[in-house]
Amino acid sequence: MAGRFFSADEARLMARSRLPRMMFDFVDGAAGDESLRDINSRVIDAIRLMPRVLADVATRDLSHSFLGMETGSPFGIAPMGMCNLTWPGADMMLARAAAARRIPVCVSTASSTTLEAMQEVAGGKRMVPALC
Repeated sequence: MAGRFFSADEARLMARSRLPRMMFDFVDGAAGDESLRDINSRVIDAIRLMPRVLADVATRDLSHSFLGMETGSPFGIAPMGMCNLTWPGADMMLARAAAARRIPVCVSTASSTTLEAMQEVAGGKRMVPALC
């Protein structure tokens, strides 16, 4: 693996090989006995996407409305605390990525970067503070 991965399992293995154990355990772990992590993993694994072949894709639009703001797609960046521990400046990278793709970024109260600093980079309408 030379910095690229094609599945969540490959990303996890790469993180495990590159991060100090304490940081990997923090990122990879979950609260309590971690049973909800396992339940969530099973639910996500059960999702099957139905391909639509031979469909006209000449004019596609993924924009969406979320909390009164128009976004570039129906996705956003979830709140993640302590991102800067795994990569210096990761919070700001996420804010810049959100701004570039016109998607919301949810900022955790455990973020290593202030909401104001991230808001300046991502733009006020991209920020969603989260109490988690």
